[in-house]
Amino acid sequence: MEFEVRLIIDKDVNEIINIFRKNSGDNYPYGEFYKPDWVLRGIYNKSLLWLVAAEKGGGKILASASLILEAGDHDDLMGEFGRLVTDPDLQKSGIGRILIETLAYAAEQRLEFGFGEARVVHLGSQKIMESLGFTPLGFEPLKFIT
Repeated sequence: MEFEVRLIIDKDVNEIINIFRKNSGDNYPYGEFYKPDWVLRGIYNKSLLWLVAAEKGGGKILASASLILEAGDHDDLMGEFGRLVTDPDLQKSGIGRILIETLAYAAEQRLEFGFGEARVVHLGSQKIMESLGFTPLGFEPLKFIT
């Protein structure tokens, strides 16, 4: 399958929401990802680098990942990788890894320190992060239990 990696645009909002919903149903711990207005604000946030993988020629969205460029104070030069989501039919295709690699390259140009949240239930994102040299540092038990 041929695809291109590009910045997210406003017409991608509903497709991104649908991919999160396909993966997590209504149980994604960050419920704001299901709100079109919230996702749209993220697109125009200068502190967030948000990429998508889309079928070549303006086709459907296949995956998404982002990098928060100001995870600490503005001058900490620290960023958080995350919000990696791939269409369930395309998991293990390498698309997610390519998105995170692209973000990691961008981070090298802008940040001193990067970290990622790879949830225990998402072994694929853990493997991607480790393969790129990230080291597991901790575990937050019961983080999403309310």
